[in-house]
Amino acid sequence: MKPLYHGTIYEFDSIDVTAGKGYKDFGKGFYATAVPSHAERLAIRNKSIAEKRQSFLKNKKGIKIG
Repeated sequence: MKPLYHGTIYEFDSIDVTAGKGYKDFGKGFYATAVPSHAERLAIRNKSIAEKRQSFLKNKKGIKIG
């Protein structure tokens, strides 16, 4: 069996093929690749997105309105 790689930044114990974003190329599902470097690039990108989101939310909480 050929190993597959997933570009996640989270640990998981099971796969939910009904999860995910429906606007992706092939709709909802669990995306995997046989190319380790592709999964690594996706994980780096996903980490960057998560860090930016956390920074935005942290800064948003510190903003006082009115």
